[in-house]
Amino acid sequence: MTSFGRATISCLGLVALVTTCSQEGRSVEAFCDQLASMHQIDLDLEAIDLDDSVAVHDSLAKFSSQFGRLAEVSPDEVSGSAETVSRFGVALADAALQANPDDPFDRAALLASATAAEPQAGEAMDDVAQFAARNCAATPS
Repeated sequence: MTSFGRATISCLGLVALVTTCSQEGRSVEAFCDQLASMHQIDLDLEAIDLDDSVAVHDSLAKFSSQFGRLAEVSPDEVSGSAETVSRFGVALADAALQANPDDPFDRAALLASATAAEPQAGEAMDDVAQFAARNCAATPS
């Protein structure tokens, strides 16, 4: 996993626990819990042996699934941005899964293509991060 992919997850992994509010099956609590889960996956990804292709594949599949889940649980106020972030995360994971692991140029090209497919991803990540900062309590260390 590239440092760019890890930075993407870290950008979203701002937190842990909950606050309030439920909106049509979506909730701030579920959103905050999902970000905490994604943060844990980020930590798990850093421990993966990149030479273990099965572990890398499984981790990227889990990474992709977690981004999809973020879009599903996000409250209406941030759902549009969360969906953009979700598409971006899934596209990065798919690109990494499709890339030839022995060809860094192939991997770079596929990741660049995935990034170009979601030009609003940076702004959406900022929106999601700001919403999380306002609504999710940081875990005490």
